[in-house]
Amino acid sequence: MKILSSERGKKLLFVISDGQPHHPDGVSDYRSYDNHSFMDTYHVVREAEGEGISVIGVGITASASAFIARAYLKGFCIKDINELPSKLVDIYLKESASFRTWKSMLL
Repeated sequence: MKILSSERGKKLLFVISDGQPHHPDGVSDYRSYDNHSFMDTYHVVREAEGEGISVIGVGITASASAFIARAYLKGFCIKDINELPSKLVDIYLKESASFRTWKSMLL
């Protein structure tokens, strides 16, 4: 966030996730995904948004959709990993459309 916050202009941060965030509490098995890991993600996303960084969560598994919907203010799920490149471009174009329109109004 420090690097992005210091930059001028609109900032987009894409977080691509399997919907299982990791909380580094010394446990490396299924228990590492718990309420702490969800809350870490939830709060960091909102802190970034407060700093003017639009955070877009992209889930890459069907099971990621619930996590993405709860943790991110803007989120999308891609159920087939083979679609990631084209879907990511589509999401970027959709999310950045207002920036391009605004900039063209200045010219």
